[in-house]
Amino acid sequence: PLGGWHVFMLSPQRMPAQGDAYRNLHSTMYGIGDFNSAAGTFTAERYAQVDHGFDFYAPQSTLDDKGRRIVIGWMDMWESEMPTQQGHHWAGAMSLPREVVIDGARLLFRPLEEVKNYRCNLFEQRDILLTGEQIMDTRGDSYELKVVFEFEASNTDEFGLKLRVGSEEETVLSYRPDDGLFRFNRERAGIGPGGERRVPLDLNEGRLELRVFVDKSSVEIFIGDGEYVLTGRVYPGVESTGIRAFASGKCTIASFQKWDIST
Repeated sequence: PLGGWHVFMLSPQRMPAQGDAYRNLHSTMYGIGDFNSAAGTFTAERYAQVDHGFDFYAPQSTLDDKGRRIVIGWMDMWESEMPTQQGHHWAGAMSLPREVVIDGARLLFRPLEEVKNYRCNLFEQRDILLTGEQIMDTRGDSYELKVVFEFEASNTDEFGLKLRVGSEEETVLSYRPDDGLFRFNRERAGIGPGGERRVPLDLNEGRLELRVFVDKSSVEIFIGDGEYVLTGRVYPGVESTGIRAFASGKCTIASFQKWDIST
C-alpha cells in the first residue's frame, strides 16, 4: 500500500520488448491500482517499468522507521555475460536504496536523502556554453553528479555527458530533441556487455536535470524528480576516469556539480 493505492511489483522473465521499453531479457515492472484482499483481485490503473536501464532485477521493498517505502534491486541480469562471472566467483551488486513516491497514478524513484552524507570534495561550475566537446576539470570512478542542461530544440541536435572516459572507452548519456529520446550507451564502456537503452522524455521547457551515481563498475541515472531511472554495469579500465560534456549544435550547462563519494 502506498499513498492510497496498492502497488504490485514484479519481474517477468522473457517479456517481449515494446518499442524502447522492456528491452532486457528479463524485466521489472509495477502495476498501480487497487488490491481487494477479500476477493483476491488486483485491478491496475497503470503498468510501467521500474528501471529503464540494463541491470535492475528482483527488487525488494521495505518500510523504514520514517514511514518511507524503500526499494533495492539486484544490479545484474540473469543470463548476461558479466566479466565478474568469469572466474571472479561473484555476480552483480545491489542498487542504491531508492525511495518510492506516488505522483498521481505513477511512481517516482529517488535516491534516499541520506546518500548526501557521503558527499565530499565538491567541484562546481555554472553557465557553461557547449558548442562541441569539453573536458571537465575533474575525474573519478566513484562520485555523484548533479547536472542541469538548458537548450533550444532548434539550435541543438544532441547533448550530454561522457563518463569513465579513457583512451578508447566512454559511457555516454545523451538527449536528442528531434526524437525526444534520452540514451544510455555503453557500447564503448569497457570489457562488459555493450548496448543502448532509451527512454522518451517530454522536455518542452528546454531543460534536462540529471542526478548520476558512478561507482567502480556501475552507473545509476535519475532523471528529473525521479520520473525515470536507468541502471547499468560498466567495466572500464582503471585509467578511464575522465568526464566530458558535449553538444552537437549548442546548449548550456546551467549547473554542474560533482561530489566524490566517501565512506
